Amino acid sequence: MIQTFEISENEKKIVEQLRGLKPYETISITADAQGRPDSFLLTRTAKMLLITNQKPVFTKARFHLNDSL
Repeated sequence: MIQTFEISENEKKIVEQLRGLKPYETISITADAQGRPDSFLLTRTAKMLLITNQKPVFTKARFHLNDSL
């Protein structure tokens, strides 16, 4: 038997963020550090390759956002 339940406003916001992802973006969902129910920390990251005289390209390039130039 499938159990159905209402989703909260915060859960709806998470789904909206998932639907809006661009290529190679990620979302990390972390439970609230103080244990509050229905409270989350979302971290959204993207990787983008920038090449001279070309449009930015979302990529799986092997670099980290924290790499120094």
